[in-house]
Amino acid sequence: YPPCTRPIALLRPIQINDLLRETHHVDTVLYVRLIAEPVQLSGIQCAVEDTSNVVEKLVIYNQDPNIKADSAFPIGTVLAIKQPYCEMLKEGESCIRVDHVSDLIVLPPDHDLIPDLFRTKNSFKDKWVTEWKQEGDEAMEGEDFYHAINCYTKALSWIARRSPIIRVLRRSRARAYLRLQRFGDACRECVTILLDDPLDKEALYIKGRALYGLANFRLCMTVFEELIELKPDHVAAIHLLRETGKRLDEQDRGDYDFEAVFRAIKNGERRPDLASFTKLTEIKDAGERGRGLFAKADIKVGGLVLCEKAFISALMDGRNEELDFCVLDLVGGFASATAAPSMLAQCIHKARAEPKIARELLDLDDIGYPTPGYPVGDEKRVVDGQPVLDSFRIHRIAENALCQYNETMGKTEDSGRGHAMWLRASYMNHSCIPNTKACFAGDLVIYRAIHDIAAGEEITTSYIATMGDVRDRRDALLKEWSFHCECPLCVLEANTRIDVLDKRLEWTKNWTLTHEEWGAEIANWRPDRRASDEASSGWALAPPAMRRLERLVARLEKTYDEKEYEDQPRLLAAFWSAQLVAHMPLGILPHQELRLVLATMRNFGYFIEIEGDGYTMVRSRSFIPSNGPAFLVQCCLRAWNALLSDGKAVLAMKFYQLAVHFFGLFCADSNRFYDIYDMYFRRRPLPGGILT
Repeated sequence: YPPCTRPIALLRPIQINDLLRETHHVDTVLYVRLIAEPVQLSGIQCAVEDTSNVVEKLVIYNQDPNIKADSAFPIGTVLAIKQPYCEMLKEGESCIRVDHVSDLIVLPPDHDLIPDLFRTKNSFKDKWVTEWKQEGDEAMEGEDFYHAINCYTKALSWIARRSPIIRVLRRSRARAYLRLQRFGDACRECVTILLDDPLDKEALYIKGRALYGLANFRLCMTVFEELIELKPDHVAAIHLLRETGKRLDEQDRGDYDFEAVFRAIKNGERRPDLASFTKLTEIKDAGERGRGLFAKADIKVGGLVLCEKAFISALMDGRNEELDFCVLDLVGGFASATAAPSMLAQCIHKARAEPKIARELLDLDDIGYPTPGYPVGDEKRVVDGQPVLDSFRIHRIAENALCQYNETMGKTEDSGRGHAMWLRASYMNHSCIPNTKACFAGDLVIYRAIHDIAAGEEITTSYIATMGDVRDRRDALLKEWSFHCECPLCVLEANTRIDVLDKRLEWTKNWTLTHEEWGAEIANWRPDRRASDEASSGWALAPPAMRRLERLVARLEKTYDEKEYEDQPRLLAAFWSAQLVAHMPLGILPHQELRLVLATMRNFGYFIEIEGDGYTMVRSRSFIPSNGPAFLVQCCLRAWNALLSDGKAVLAMKFYQLAVHFFGLFCADSNRFYDIYDMYFRRRPLPGGILT
């Protein structure tokens, strides 16, 4: 059901006894007062009474996950519940249920619409202004920021507008808003203070901090410059001015110090302080695909396309217990740990705190498909001082946009995993042969071009692991995202005869050798030194399992029509030939190793021709697998090793540089290249000067 889009002043008041069970009472408002301390369960439960002294249970869902219920909803709080809903519970009981946060308004003590009966019973004026301020200050020290805001609000309702203490109370309330990351409220509070006293240094500092939190770095810099002009020795302002300059460089030019970022991550900073770089992209209509992300300028291969800080994120490792929920899928018949419930609440409350953020979030839901029950655009209105938010709609957005990420894409002890949502990146449509590849720096997602992207071209990514059968890919996309993939590769593979597709699956399903069996066979294998690599095809020297796998790859490659796939990747063959590369004993069969590498690269869509001490590479339809981009790095390092063994050092160095290039496409921290691929350098020294 949709949220109410009308202000409470235009709604008809009703009483608890007027409520019909399992009914949304549209265009009405119920005024109630809390009469007992609330209890925090899956929702916040509390006892309330109306002006007729009728008592009922109230259950409030989708509140801030960090909220302290008794602080946000103390006894005596007066609430206005829009379009109240009376829900049936077990054993004939009932409750008033609130799902949309914008349908619940906490009325300040001096609000004009508080019923007279509740107004006369309010006891907040039993305390003096100084007592409310002291209680608020104590709440701040105890990090009970909701209670602090309530105390400062009650103190402010006591005093005349021109009282000198009003600025003190507003500054204190602004600091509490800042701690709750309600940056818009903090900024507006400071603007009110500065209208009376433009030289209030504390208000300027809080305003600058709030603008920094809102990523309004240009205005933030202006505020800090003004503050430093008033107080040149303001250490905190000087530091934040310097940081603001860095954020502007990141925001305007994509100028990131990734080395410093990964040092911070290694030292425990899981959400590094960075700005988003979105200037090369724009959101446009993509025809039948809905909306999409498009390039505003030409982007060369390897260039930054988009860097974006997560809108929300949750970590899922032992250092931070943010996955406290278990989802039981009754249709699919499985259970999984998830951060989705807490992240849904994060979404709602970031949007609730700032109307601009609410609009950006709700824009992710297609405007052409409005929620039934209210006109398009109404869900983006600000009513009664807060954005109108449809919790169910936000749930749908979060469900589609949340994805799992690895912080650094490297197998080291400082690599963590999490779930996050990126608003801009969520506009990217799917392709099984995308033109970008994502990597991560903490909760910053980094998209680089994996081939040249022209201005006006749509930017695409892959939603799934795309190495399998076209039917499996299409089924997975249809089940999870409700669309039928019509990318060029899917169209081409779908035109392949069914019996050919079935043969490929049958052959690969019969491969049963595990990684442990691979390791045991290779460890016990010794090459026949009397034979030479040039003899026959070279595979006679290989371990038996490799000879079987080589025959499988050869059979798969023959099923692809040379003419139809002359510029297209051959995904199933690519996966299995990459397995062959990965398990081939290093340096034993250098000539065969190089031939295998070039064949595997071709299967991935990289057409490489070696010419003397150089090579040419065509990759207009090349592919970097989402479930194994390291395959390409391994191929290049294998070629480097084989060429060094053959005495071709100049050409070997070029393949080493290509390995570093591919590594940069899926791991932003190039300094980790040697750590991750050290096995290749145990026999040979690292080429000097390449990384620098």
